[in-house]
Amino acid sequence: MASAAGTNIPSYYDLESYSQELEETLSLSELARLCGALRVSSRWLISGTDWGSDVPLDAHVLTEVVRQHLERTGEDREAYGDRVGWEGSRLLESPDSLMGWSVEGLRHMCGPLGPDYLIFLPS
Repeated sequence: MASAAGTNIPSYYDLESYSQELEETLSLSELARLCGALRVSSRWLISGTDWGSDVPLDAHVLTEVVRQHLERTGEDREAYGDRVGWEGSRLLESPDSLMGWSVEGLRHMCGPLGPDYLIFLPS
């Protein structure tokens, strides 16, 4: 399982021992690989439930949600990124960069936007 998660064995033990490790240390891409190996959804692994659509919304949808938020509020990219603590402008320039983010980063990005971050987790 450690290799499926893209990590070493001691780090994998930390993933199993401390729930916050899943959200703070694995990228969304690594989480997707681990969930594939475990044959569970990332929503289930993170939240304990498999609610909602079988098809997660992708980074392009999240990018559009961020753009609409910025247009509606008049906030600029950099200020938004500073406020949520993540590089919002990088997501807008390259939506696929989201897969390199952690669950925690995704949650912080979605917080002010409204949609639950769980709908953007990879399957």
